[in-house]
Amino acid sequence: MSLAGNSKKKRILVTGIYRSIGNGDGVICECVATLLKKEFPDAEVVLHDLFGKTEFEGIRYHEMKISADDSRVPGAEEDTEALLRATRKDMDRAKARAFATRTGLIDKEYKHIARKLARNMVNVEKIAKEHFDLVVFAGGQMLMNEFAPVLADYITEFEKTNVPVIIQAVGLGPVYSKRVKEMSGRALMLSNVKSISVRDSLGKISEVFGVPENRLVKTYDTAVWTADVYNPEKIPDSTYGQGLIGLGMMFPTNISFSGATKFWLEILKKLEEEKVEWQIFVNGSPRDMAYAVYVMEEALKRGIISSINDRVPGTDEKSVGIDAPTDYLTSGDLTNNLRNRYLHKRPREPRELVQEIAEYRAIISQRLHSHIIAASLGIPSVAIYWDDKVTEFFGDLGHPERCYTIKSGADEIYAALTKAVDEGVDMSVIEKMKDHSRRTLLSGIEPLELE
Repeated sequence: MSLAGNSKKKRILVTGIYRSIGNGDGVICECVATLLKKEFPDAEVVLHDLFGKTEFEGIRYHEMKISADDSRVPGAEEDTEALLRATRKDMDRAKARAFATRTGLIDKEYKHIARKLARNMVNVEKIAKEHFDLVVFAGGQMLMNEFAPVLADYITEFEKTNVPVIIQAVGLGPVYSKRVKEMSGRALMLSNVKSISVRDSLGKISEVFGVPENRLVKTYDTAVWTADVYNPEKIPDSTYGQGLIGLGMMFPTNISFSGATKFWLEILKKLEEEKVEWQIFVNGSPRDMAYAVYVMEEALKRGIISSINDRVPGTDEKSVGIDAPTDYLTSGDLTNNLRNRYLHKRPREPRELVQEIAEYRAIISQRLHSHIIAASLGIPSVAIYWDDKVTEFFGDLGHPERCYTIKSGADEIYAALTKAVDEGVDMSVIEKMKDHSRRTLLSGIEPLELE
């Protein structure tokens, strides 16, 4: 594909779940856009959110009853509890929809997303009216109930004007709706779809959507380019935060709430016993933040962590990612100073998530992109997996033994963490993954004649 030497500047649309509150998909989109800008410096690369969002979300804090800076104040316990209850209800409704759809009673999954699809067609038609020479879907878990039909709408709309489409490093999620499978499968087979690369099993995706395996290519998540794209600030040895272990929590969805909470409390207890400095972080979801606050409050109630901590730095020390407290707490409340000591501020956009993870020596975490970002930065990690995509990534890294579940013991996790820190990250593997993902992206573009 040649984008140089033409009087009219070529335009490439990079779209995905860009402004996701989880920020992982935002990192993917920005990595893909940066790679394309480097390869085609004369082209205009436009970043776009699949749902037409124009800014990163503060996510309705007035409705969720959590303060704007994610802080916890005395007497606000009912706010977190209300959000956790609402989230549990959402999960229960999602399970009921999935059950009804899987058993063939009624396609509740499609009915659930139909209105959203209708509303989003305005965004699809609007962006399709702009002139683009190429559309690149950046990746992430797009092949699932909520996103696959949206992907199909975009492909179908751009097919009307014969705009070529590249689908890069997409992942497979839950797809129960027969209608979603059929409409998405038809879209993936349209002539304007020039290449489809996936980060998950070719066989599974082929089976779900009816797309021949020879139309799919295995690749790696483009977020392996994180270090090159963001070049986050390194943490000086003398700065508070050096040596911290990051604990990446997420709201329990398809795992036990009580089981997950018990697991994390045991991990906190073990790290305290070993006198290891730690800090909880989330990828960006307010629900994850509410759950992290809940775990911290439980740890306080059970005496695992104290309201007075003699390892908290004084006011003369700099803070990195957290605020250095100016006083010590004498109550059991999870107030701002104590929260800042144990919990990283919620990242609001992709760069903040990258910088957050860059502040840790190693991480124990649940969400996939915390691990991909950490690996790119050379930060070792131990996974608490809940989805096959996590174990697949660690298999690609050559460390499947670093994956555990909430049923694993704290001693076992601590031993794995110690071993991971000693071994580090094999950056030659990361370089190979980067090269493969880049070549996969460009191989779909190179045959195109856009003169």
